[in-house]
Amino acid sequence: MKLLLVFLAFIGMCCGCRPNANPNQPGPTSNIQNPIAQPNPDTEQPTFDFVLWVSEKEFLATDGTAIVYFYAEVIDKSFAVYLVDSHNNIVAELKDDGKYDTSGDKLNGDGVFAARVNISLESAGRFTYRAETQIDGKDVVSNEVTIDIIAPFTQQELADMDTVDATLGAMRASAEYLEMSVRQRAATVLRILEEFAEQGLVKSDSIRYDDGGRMVTYRHSSGVLAGELLVELSRGNRGCGE
Repeated sequence: MKLLLVFLAFIGMCCGCRPNANPNQPGPTSNIQNPIAQPNPDTEQPTFDFVLWVSEKEFLATDGTAIVYFYAEVIDKSFAVYLVDSHNNIVAELKDDGKYDTSGDKLNGDGVFAARVNISLESAGRFTYRAETQIDGKDVVSNEVTIDIIAPFTQQELADMDTVDATLGAMRASAEYLEMSVRQRAATVLRILEEFAEQGLVKSDSIRYDDGGRMVTYRHSSGVLAGELLVELSRGNRGCGE
């Protein structure tokens, strides 16, 4: 399991993946009318003059809520700045009023607008937001930011991952495996993973052999991406998982 956790950061950086993320899951909504809700061919593309960022990007799904601060820096004068979700719903108005307790803004009039938003953590998914404003009579849209709400592992999922990791670890340490060629090791790992797929511990359609990278990758039943390196790394072979 330790090897699984070590490889989590590596695979995450390489693949940029998140388990159980649902890009179609709607985010928080508001009854405020969105003046720029419909796509406008004259809307200017995001520039570095209108930048949106968020205080936190990842949460574990729970029954509660979390307070998140959104910030948008606007170089030019802006009439009003709105935070909009992927369904064109206005979530909040960002303000440059220096009222941190209510809006989250720290300094009045500095060109950085803020919104203090209470988001629900009940549904796992990926939620996308952008900021919209008008500058010199033109609609302007910022870059997009995402918040991932990740479903925690169940006890069964953790047990399944431990079973796979322990089996591959024992294989790795065996004298027979150490004497195998890379192709023989690949065939052995693939056979073990296919057996796990039949038991439901590994997703059958996720097993891949990268001949060039000398690695077999797969996903656990939980959706977590993992890999088994087939060549020696430093001393001995190393298995890895996300």
